[in-house]
Amino acid sequence: MLSARWGVGSAGRGTVALGVLLCGCVFAAVAGPALNLHTRTQALQQDLAALGDTGKSVQVSVAWSAWAGNPPTNLTVADLTVTTRRLARSLAATPLAGGDWAGLSTKTLSVASGFAASAMAGAGSSPRLEVVYRDPFTANARLVAGSYSSAGVPAGVVPVAVTTQTAARFGLHPGSRLQLTAPSGPVELDVTAIVAERDAGSTFWTQDITVGVPSFVSSGGYWVGGVLADPGALGLVQDTFGGPGLSMQWEFPLRLGGVNADQAQRLADDVGRALAAMPLMFGGLGVAGDQVLTVTWPAAQDLSAFLDTQAATQTVLLLLFVSMIVVGIAVILVASLTIAVRRDGELAVLRARGGSAAAGREADAAGHRDHVRAGRAGRGGPGPGAGAGDAGAGAERLVGAGLGAGRGGGAGRAGRPAADRGVAASPARSGGQPGPGHHGGDPVPGGVPAPPGRGSDGLRGFGGRAGGAAR
Repeated sequence: MLSARWGVGSAGRGTVALGVLLCGCVFAAVAGPALNLHTRTQALQQDLAALGDTGKSVQVSVAWSAWAGNPPTNLTVADLTVTTRRLARSLAATPLAGGDWAGLSTKTLSVASGFAASAMAGAGSSPRLEVVYRDPFTANARLVAGSYSSAGVPAGVVPVAVTTQTAARFGLHPGSRLQLTAPSGPVELDVTAIVAERDAGSTFWTQDITVGVPSFVSSGGYWVGGVLADPGALGLVQDTFGGPGLSMQWEFPLRLGGVNADQAQRLADDVGRALAAMPLMFGGLGVAGDQVLTVTWPAAQDLSAFLDTQAATQTVLLLLFVSMIVVGIAVILVASLTIAVRRDGELAVLRARGGSAAAGREADAAGHRDHVRAGRAGRGGPGPGAGAGDAGAGAERLVGAGLGAGRGGGAGRAGRPAADRGVAASPARSGGQPGPGHHGGDPVPGGVPAPPGRGSDGLRGFGGRAGGAAR
């Protein structure tokens, strides 16, 4: 009984070990790809973060003259709004982040007068300014001094606002006048407001940083900055600066913080298709947008480099994962076969008796209980039914001996008559008196001890003859 229990316990421990191994393989199969994706996504986000919001935005530009036609037609605020919405719809498949804007800008123009001495600090030539119009303007700027009203500004003078940094460098304040040298002749600007950036990190201010913060051009030895035309000065900007030097821009920031490495290829495809199919028509002139439109996405080059690197590394990682899966399957198969071999003897006995593993365990437990009860009855002396119990135990041992001999082939068949004779003789010895050798556990004929707890199964295995004798 102890050896049987030990065998079952060892098999149980082997099954537990196999289960732990299987769970480990499943964990590795799930956690490995997840960790791989996390690492690749981190690398992608680091590359995108280095670009800034401007580098991740879709930038559209076109020469003002291409839209205006010949003779030129000024762009209205409504036209600019409709054009912006049309472009945004063409980018609907991309992760737009909001904050898009549209505008016009001139080339940098030399400032003839109206600036302070600070604009010449360290410079060898006069400062330069660019004039820009952007919509929406007031949503991206905070008014510090003055107003956006053009009331009191003489006709032909362009009302503009400047940032606090530009005002400090050029020595400007509300009411200051600047004179620029444009291709069409001198142009006068009237400073009506001083503003501060509402969100200095947005593309409204970072797409062209000189609009908000003047910078020194070391190659030319001069300071360059920018001024923003007041919200109502769109038409005046086109009348004054319209020509080859005036351009239109649109900026559409994309939200790429939630894009993982597996989605990078789809993102590149979606943006590429959108940029290649801008269905923009200008001013009803029938000019296709893709013939005059310049569309750029600075992140495309970095994303392409990332995808190339990822494709190269994924091949190696795929081979590694396949190897791990094959090794895991092989280990599980070997462990399963090992457990099956260790229980081969027990399973052979169960199959010979026509029982299952569960039935064998139940019979073990029942036989152990019967054996304990018989031992207790023997120590207490003969009692009612003791002879019958003795006869049943003897039959049980004889049947067990027959099964034990049965493992040797012919010996098992030769043992059956002896078992039958032993069982038939039991009633004569069961007249209420315990048989000789009952308490001493005498061996059955053939010298093979009977395994406990196999009486019921063994009797059924011999066609019920031994059972009838026991009764």
